[in-house]
Amino acid sequence: LLDRSGLLWAGTREKGLFRTRLQFEQFNDWPDPLFMDWQQQQNKAALSFVWQQDTLFVGQFDQISWGKPASGKLEFQQLIGARVNAVVVDNQQKVWLGADNGVWHFDVKSNSFVQDNNILTKAGISSLNVRDIELLPNGLIAFGLWSDGVYIYNPKTTEGFRILSDLAAKLTGDAIQDLTMLGDSLWIAARLSGVYRYDLVLNQLHETQQQVPQLSLGALCLAKGPKQSLLICSGDGLLRYQPESNEIIHYGTADGLPDSHLLSAFTDPNERIWVTSPRGISVLPE
Repeated sequence: LLDRSGLLWAGTREKGLFRTRLQFEQFNDWPDPLFMDWQQQQNKAALSFVWQQDTLFVGQFDQISWGKPASGKLEFQQLIGARVNAVVVDNQQKVWLGADNGVWHFDVKSNSFVQDNNILTKAGISSLNVRDIELLPNGLIAFGLWSDGVYIYNPKTTEGFRILSDLAAKLTGDAIQDLTMLGDSLWIAARLSGVYRYDLVLNQLHETQQQVPQLSLGALCLAKGPKQSLLICSGDGLLRYQPESNEIIHYGTADGLPDSHLLSAFTDPNERIWVTSPRGISVLPE
């Protein structure tokens, strides 16, 4: 996450929260001294995080922590009882959590998170493993439900609909890994079957793997790329896909990646591509 002051923030699986000025080198082992005491006391990894104005929310293995970094600590913690996979802020400045035990939202009056699984159970969804949350146009919210597909929810009507609900039934072990908006479509990364596109204008699901076989090899993450492209993390490097032309560019270790197994990708305002892997964080050479 690149904040307005130019600081780049990174949540890591083993060592907590890091920050540094934007640079071209791979991250080294530089814990943020501002959070060293907090991290040592918590001894818990940072899995997801988001800013809401001047407050930072950090999702961890069994809790959510939040506060104002200017104070030198995150003042508040709340036990969630499950891994917090996603934290997002909607256009009404409401904070949502996606966790292994369902959906949570932040209640300003009580300064705490409230579990809101009625959103899912009302739609007949029994599995509450929320792996990702993506904000869609017109205030809609997409919840990635691991082996149970995607649920698109309208907070105004409290209604929604499901897509790819039979994902795991068709292919054992298949699951939702990531969601991202690009153009008028919601793009969906599936662990084994690859990349899908849901057209939000026509309300149609497209199996892009049939048109582009390279997209059928499984996807670990999705992100917006330079010039309206789609970045796809795989077990064999990074794919940069141009939907309009179906053109694909592959980046591997020979192109400067520290590892061919990638976990996430990000494009900064200068259209530089950043990736994370088991070897750390790096930026692709221009």
